[in-house]
Amino acid sequence: MNSRQHHACEAIEHASFDFTATFYAAHDLHTMARRDVTTISVRTVAALKGLLLGNAFHGQRQRLFLYREAAGVLSTIIQFGRNHPIAKVACRALNETLRHGGGQAHRAAAEALGSLPLQVKGPVLPPLHSDDPPQAGWRDLTALVSDRIGNSVRWIGRSMVLDLSRDRVLVVKMARCESDRHALLSEVRWMQYLANLSLTPGVRFDVPVVLPVKGSPLFRLMRFPASRPAGNRIGQRPLAIGFTVSRNYFSYPNPCDPSKLPAPRSYVEVMARSAFLLGSLAAKGIVHESPIPLFHNRVQQVRRRDGGVYEWFRAGRLDRWLDSCAYPNFGFSGLRDFEHFQSFAGSSSELYRLLGNHLLSLLLVGGSYFRAKDPRCRGWNADGRPVDARKFFDRQLLGEAILAIFGQYHAGFVGRPCRNIEAVDVDALAVRIIEEMGVDRHMEEYLRVADQRRMTRAAFESFLTERGYTREAVSSIRRGAQDLAIQTGPHLGAFNRGISIPELIEAAAAMAATCILERFLLLGNHLIHPSQCGDHIGKTGGGHAQNNGVQNFFRTRAGFNRFARTGHYTTT
Repeated sequence: MNSRQHHACEAIEHASFDFTATFYAAHDLHTMARRDVTTISVRTVAALKGLLLGNAFHGQRQRLFLYREAAGVLSTIIQFGRNHPIAKVACRALNETLRHGGGQAHRAAAEALGSLPLQVKGPVLPPLHSDDPPQAGWRDLTALVSDRIGNSVRWIGRSMVLDLSRDRVLVVKMARCESDRHALLSEVRWMQYLANLSLTPGVRFDVPVVLPVKGSPLFRLMRFPASRPAGNRIGQRPLAIGFTVSRNYFSYPNPCDPSKLPAPRSYVEVMARSAFLLGSLAAKGIVHESPIPLFHNRVQQVRRRDGGVYEWFRAGRLDRWLDSCAYPNFGFSGLRDFEHFQSFAGSSSELYRLLGNHLLSLLLVGGSYFRAKDPRCRGWNADGRPVDARKFFDRQLLGEAILAIFGQYHAGFVGRPCRNIEAVDVDALAVRIIEEMGVDRHMEEYLRVADQRRMTRAAFESFLTERGYTREAVSSIRRGAQDLAIQTGPHLGAFNRGISIPELIEAAAAMAATCILERFLLLGNHLIHPSQCGDHIGKTGGGHAQNNGVQNFFRTRAGFNRFARTGHYTTT
């Protein structure tokens, strides 16, 4: 170990050094690792692991930047020294942080592993053009189906469904408005592409078969064969697509009807298979962007930068989690709602967040299975106490489902069984899921003054009456005068606070990071010198590139200049 590395370790190991000095030291180690990873010592890795697992800077507001730098050193060692013994030591250090660390240190470790470079690029699908879709009646559709047709047409969401023989159904999916044209065409393209894709033999995935009407997959439906249910917002003569698919295309692991709840073994099987399919397609660069719709705040979708969509890595409150889990885009026939597929061509860090979204969605639906045993058991009692539904949960079965989700997603994405299943404490996670998903503590959200003022008076009154306010109460409320409490839960977390199960976010992060790491290690075991990586240097080192603002700030400090002259990390 050279003197420069020795001084850096001294600064990290001793609590007498302040935050700034410790950051300088971690940054300097990062520079050394990128120059020549073989010079990094076991002591250095141990010091960085101690920093991530310790609590010396627990109260420091900028600690995430420090932890990112420390974890970035370890991920750089893994990236540039795959066949060197120190890479295995660094790998163990980050894995231990995933298992035993928490908070910002856990986030930094997961992001560092999640940034390891992978060459994942999705297919380029040919465009579909339908500028002037043909008009079609119901008979035009049924004439394309050779199966014996049943008599009853039923509505499921914005789709009309007709039972066919041989365990299949005809589905006509309609656009809510003219701007949905692109989404319908995208769904058709993915159905056609996936129907011809070589998928894993023996793993069920029923890809719908598109029915071109008058030579076009997109058509305008001129009349409905069945009356529309109340509240249906499909307009007259909507744009639509038609396809046939297996009858249980609309069968879910957590149905709203308790009589259709699958047996425990079937529940675990469908969760495992859904995880495998999402993971294996993601490995091919085909990523489902919305296994379930997740929001931080639905009410504020119009005026928020993020559109109210949930950014899971920020660990904020999760809005109406049970509503989000209803009708997931996976079930007994495989995956569905292909309009949400995207062809991926981004960085590993972007892919890591998409994988985390998959895994979080699967874990949430896995927990909602137990609440589906009695959907009426929800909210607050008459005396204002939260409903306690923990009696419906089976801790052992939930643990099996969590293991199946993690193991099969990993198998699909990496291509081999998971060798690091200990990255998540499954028993502890199951306990916390039952504690928080089983008790509806958080039912309130607030309709902010800014959101009220965006509404018309009619929309404002309709909004409140749909959410439990009486018409008499609404008539006496002045729109925009003050924030209004509304009962829309259950939510996971209090309004404007963090998620009530941070362990769920940490589990999704650890699972996603482990998948990226294991696939990276599987791609090869040769030593990569940083000089061969060009622009990748500094962009894949555990968030190093994200910290330029903080690093530039520190570089202006007299302490850093003193270090440059003396080689010591003193800041006084």
